[in-house]
Amino acid sequence: MSGERFDIDHGEDADYFNLGFDVVDSLARSARNRLAFLRLGADGERDALTYWELSAGSNRVANVLRGLGIRARDVVLLLMPRTSAWCAAALGAVKRGAVIAVADPDASGAELQSLCAAVRPRAIVADAARAAAVEEVRDALGAVGIWMVSGGARDGWTDLDAACAASSGTLLHMGFDEMTRPADPMLYVPFGTAAGEARIALHPHAQMRAQRGIARGWFGIEGNDIHWTLVPGPWTSLAWPQLFAEWMAGATAVVHDAAAAVDPRDVLHVIATLGVTSFCTTPDLYRAIVSCDMKAYDLGTLRSATCAGALDAATIEAWKDGTEGLEPRSGLGRADTGLLACIASGAGARADCYGTGGDALAVTDERGTPLGHGVQGRLAVRVFPAQPPGVALRYADPAHDAAAFVGDWFVTDERVVIADDGTIGPAMPVQGAAAHLVYTIAPPRRAGG
Repeated sequence: MSGERFDIDHGEDADYFNLGFDVVDSLARSARNRLAFLRLGADGERDALTYWELSAGSNRVANVLRGLGIRARDVVLLLMPRTSAWCAAALGAVKRGAVIAVADPDASGAELQSLCAAVRPRAIVADAARAAAVEEVRDALGAVGIWMVSGGARDGWTDLDAACAASSGTLLHMGFDEMTRPADPMLYVPFGTAAGEARIALHPHAQMRAQRGIARGWFGIEGNDIHWTLVPGPWTSLAWPQLFAEWMAGATAVVHDAAAAVDPRDVLHVIATLGVTSFCTTPDLYRAIVSCDMKAYDLGTLRSATCAGALDAATIEAWKDGTEGLEPRSGLGRADTGLLACIASGAGARADCYGTGGDALAVTDERGTPLGHGVQGRLAVRVFPAQPPGVALRYADPAHDAAAFVGDWFVTDERVVIADDGTIGPAMPVQGAAAHLVYTIAPPRRAGG
């Protein structure tokens, strides 16, 4: 097979790229016993995978999928909670060249029908509990022809666990036509927009380059780091920054199955007992955590803190006081764009994230026309002549494409305004938010500037 493959340490521009082969399998060889995934259950149980186990487990899934007739670009829908089985199934499908669609494990029958109608999966992989729910709407799920269940056998379904146990941990075959290029589709991600509209974004394999930027440029993590992103509620739109970014850095991804109401003392306990080195959560959870006696916990391993949103100055100072001066760094991103801007690791000031920022960001109207200072508009990302790797290829619904891809721009529904100093900020700023936080983005390059 000709063509240059991705080099995890050096290469970015390569003819072929696959997260499974070029990143996870490479780490399985160089750091086989390092944890890739650690799930903490609500009752304290742990579910973990090393990079070696993830590599072998995903090979088994890829072999099973090949035996069932799954081909490159077929869509495999995953209806499972965040477990080691999910990781192996997702990565195995990626190795097979299939496109994975991430479903909310708690999706209703109607929501599942809507998702299947949009992405047209050829196969569904569900855990035992969700498989029973799928049966209730099975006849309405269109072109699905392959049904796989993990965690228990079921009539009419392929027992994925048994099939993997009988398969080899070495990939049995890979044809030239199954090799994935950076621009090939990889991942369907459902999410809700700022206006509350449900959308499904399709990302290419190149999107993992943006995840590497998130991991190293914003989280500030590398191999041997333990990173924990904690965002309560449905996790489907955040599947990639909760797992893939960490794997792109060779770090350990921690996930926590917590109740909707997270006890901030439990969060501090986990950070202290696991030796978490990098932590990311929401503004609301930061405010809850700083209300606790943070100094009662040993947070000495924590060297990076990031926030998915804008933090007020009082919360920032309270967190710094509880962590001996560690400042949380905010970032702005979406499921269809990746991280747009952030305060970069080690920068000490605002900085643009990998693949976007600078003249790639602007405020436009709905027609993609850039607006002047003080005029409220929409945050837009330049996609011509080169599309940043974090921006989706397209949406599942072509009508959404027509509204988003306008001329040279990918126009979001985030309402923003350009200040007199040229910085881009929210149309309704967070009360008390420090001026240098997430919503203050480096100004676009001006003609002659």
